[in-house]
Amino acid sequence: MLSVTIAAFVVFAPAASSAEQIEVPLSRVQGPNNAFLDPEYGVSLTYPEGWELNRGFRWGPNHEQTTFGIRRTRRPAIGTSLFYQKFSADSPRPSDIKAWFRDSFTKKEAAKKSEKKDYQNLPASLVFGTTSTGLPRFSYVAMFNEGSRTLVEYYVRIAGKESYVMFITQGTPEDLDAIRAEIDAMADTVRVP
Repeated sequence: MLSVTIAAFVVFAPAASSAEQIEVPLSRVQGPNNAFLDPEYGVSLTYPEGWELNRGFRWGPNHEQTTFGIRRTRRPAIGTSLFYQKFSADSPRPSDIKAWFRDSFTKKEAAKKSEKKDYQNLPASLVFGTTSTGLPRFSYVAMFNEGSRTLVEYYVRIAGKESYVMFITQGTPEDLDAIRAEIDAMADTVRVP
């Protein structure tokens, strides 16, 4: 189980060395009642009871990308990566968010296939909607094999006007079935500028 948790957490920054990362102290973003608020980016959410933050860092050429690990403390004790970054002049917020979501679905599969030939998105799992805070949201599941094991990745992407947030969770199909509702509930509370 531990290897699955770690794999989910490093998905966004596998090439970044510790010298390229800036640690974000958890005390800077943790609030009461499982509240998370990054004042520098304006991203907030509430993570479920029985989950904990376990590490956060900024990375990328100008440390403009942020990843936090959020781990479930009971079985299945796997985690999810919370990733976010601002839209920029080089990568502005698209006017058609649904098309952007769909494009990210296609591009992520193509990128992952270069690492794992059998990686495939499950088109029937694609869901478009909005969060309880009114933000556009989309999610889907991808599947691949690692040795003799079948694993899945669950993506949830939420777009604000200035930034976007993504959750990515990796584990067995059974693990995902056990925690998916908790990830969706957490994603539903996201506020992002």
